[in-house]
Amino acid sequence: MSLQAPDPALPLIPADIGVITGPEVIGFNLNWGLLGVTVVQIYMYYLSFPYDPLFVKILVLFLGLLEFVSSLLMLVDNYRWFANGFGNLSGLNNPLISPFYAPMTDSVVGLMVQIFYCYRIWILRRSIWLPVIIAMFSLPQAGAGLADGILVHMRGTFTVEAMPAVATPLWYASVLVPDTMIAVVMTWTLLHSQSNVSSTNHIISKIVRLTIGTNALTAGVALMGLIAFIAFRDKPTLTGFFALIIGKLYVNSFLAHLNNRMILRQGQSNVIAFESTFHARSDPLEWETNNHDASQSISHDLQLNQLHIYETAKSSRSHLA
Repeated sequence: MSLQAPDPALPLIPADIGVITGPEVIGFNLNWGLLGVTVVQIYMYYLSFPYDPLFVKILVLFLGLLEFVSSLLMLVDNYRWFANGFGNLSGLNNPLISPFYAPMTDSVVGLMVQIFYCYRIWILRRSIWLPVIIAMFSLPQAGAGLADGILVHMRGTFTVEAMPAVATPLWYASVLVPDTMIAVVMTWTLLHSQSNVSSTNHIISKIVRLTIGTNALTAGVALMGLIAFIAFRDKPTLTGFFALIIGKLYVNSFLAHLNNRMILRQGQSNVIAFESTFHARSDPLEWETNNHDASQSISHDLQLNQLHIYETAKSSRSHLA
């Protein structure tokens, strides 16, 4: 191995090199770690819920493939910045292909997950207005994310002067609003469905905690990204760190909601299995009870667990009335 003298034309390495490169390196490592969690969750989902609607299975597969490709693109940039371009500080200002995975891919993933949550809210509430309002706030985050990535790619630099002054904070703010609305609406809907049956209320409490936790996670990351952009405008890599992980957080939160049914069904001796709620039905409270084989009944359950709890509580209140 031959060593070459450093090129005198290259800029000197500044004292705050850790602040410049640290967020990117940590973000890449966290992204790949979260990809591992995503793969495990996808495997568990297909293994445990083979009878879920086809469009949910396709959505899970599409999001998983999209995030896998995104991580591969990050790996390419990681090599070109920190291996092939090691010591070349000016090369760190070149965005390369990073705009395509952060924030463009992130914005598409966020939009799909948020629209799916809107669909679940419509199933639970049988009202179209709140889901439409939330979706209207979701569309600007996708548009702002795409615009942010396109502008960075066109300008070809990460310098402070070239960073989008409107698209970047607008994207983070647009992520924060619908996530908060989804958490509030889902929590209010589920708590409103509580009855005098303690076991049902216990399951509802678990779902509420999961709903608040997952949506608060993505909303919190968006909020920190917005704060970093405003408070550390001269350090764009700090803002970019949050864009590197928010897409994986969206996908894992989405998969956690689907796989949560595995935990909630444990220990249940009486399973209420509904017909598919992803298609129109004449009676949304139609249900059947299966005491013979609880696990088989759940595996054929074609609905999300939130509807199961919501309508179980409504049925319980009607019997207790």
